[in-house]
Amino acid sequence: MRADGASIDYLSPLADGTAPFTRTLALDTPDLAAAFAIATPGGFTVARDYANAEVLVTARRFEIVPWTLMYKVSTDEALADTDARLGRMLTVLLLLVAAVSAGLFAAWRHGTSRRARNAADDARLMAKRYHEQRDLLRLVADSQPGAMAIVDRDGRYLWANRRIWDAAGLDENGIVGKTLAAIVGPVPAKALVKAVREALDDDRVVTRTHVEERGDENRTHMSRFIPLPATPETPARVLIASEDVTELLAERAKRERIMRQLVSTLVGVVDRRDPYSANHSAWVSRLARAVAEGLELPPREVEAVEVAGRLMNLGKILVPEEILTKAGALDDAEIARVRNSLRAGVDLLDGVEFDGPVVETLRELYDHDHTGADGDDDDAILLTTRIISVANILVALVSPRAYRKGLSIDEALDTLLSRMGGGANRRAVLALANYLDNRGGRAALAALVETAE
Repeated sequence: MRADGASIDYLSPLADGTAPFTRTLALDTPDLAAAFAIATPGGFTVARDYANAEVLVTARRFEIVPWTLMYKVSTDEALADTDARLGRMLTVLLLLVAAVSAGLFAAWRHGTSRRARNAADDARLMAKRYHEQRDLLRLVADSQPGAMAIVDRDGRYLWANRRIWDAAGLDENGIVGKTLAAIVGPVPAKALVKAVREALDDDRVVTRTHVEERGDENRTHMSRFIPLPATPETPARVLIASEDVTELLAERAKRERIMRQLVSTLVGVVDRRDPYSANHSAWVSRLARAVAEGLELPPREVEAVEVAGRLMNLGKILVPEEILTKAGALDDAEIARVRNSLRAGVDLLDGVEFDGPVVETLRELYDHDHTGADGDDDDAILLTTRIISVANILVALVSPRAYRKGLSIDEALDTLLSRMGGGANRRAVLALANYLDNRGGRAALAALVETAE
């Protein structure tokens, strides 16, 4: 071939029978093998010949003439064996890939099936355990004597035990979603929802007591509202546990009534044996209770102060009547006899189950010889003991005796104030003064003095 301006002349005969010096093609024919050969002698490429067939091409240029010798072979002919080998190799490779994939899939499926079976077995086991625990909790909850329920902030039932849904005439699922107002009525429900929200807002257990009217009978219920923490699936809730305490309160009231009757009987025996100090312990009890209430002591301690005040002279039943009715002042031996008897009276109360520290208060009172108002700031002495002490001293100072007149209330109070010391003593004396001056105590005590005279 040779280049002739913008054309290429084929100098030799061609495979399709074209004579030499006959075929001419444009040099810029796209992807033309002859154009590549002329432009790049010694190069190698895949191009298309004059018949537009795909060929492998290489070439070299003559030095003595401007000709180019081009070698070409059809790609189908040149690459037939290679393509066949590549095809076989590709087939084998694809078969290997398929086999490996099949093996991996089989292993994966086997492992997945095994894991699925294991997971299914675990799920069945967990479900079985869940149902067993649920049934156990249901049995425990249904066997409770009181009502139990879980409600949301708006007082809507999320769960309830049998006592509630039996009373409402519903089944286990029928109670869920109902409101407290629909089950117990709008008025009681209002107080219950208030307690529910208080338990949630303060995050603490709230206790409430309410009375339920059942025809001619009123039943007292004590309910505890226990906040339950929120979870990702559920908001915060409250467990309501209610108990009918009607019989318990009645029994407690009966026990307290019997105890008061017993105390009154014992005090009456002492008063009859000691006419000079009759009603002394009753007034000590009254003043001591007023002081304890002024100091805002818990109800249990207020009750203990009152009972201890009434029983403080119980030991006098062990004192001979000639000492109790003696007109003059007692000598040292007689005073010691009285004090020992008072301590022995405390021992008589050992074993009696009082609700508060009655025996402890009386024992401290006589172990410390009535100290508590005389500047004794020992923190170990109960406040109930100090209250009994100051009340006892005040009543003793204003009460007349056969061998002396009683002091006026102001004189007795000044005496106490001058001896009150600090700490708990000061609290008890000032609370007594407040009762006398601001809460009607002075008039009541004046009536005692007048009666005694």
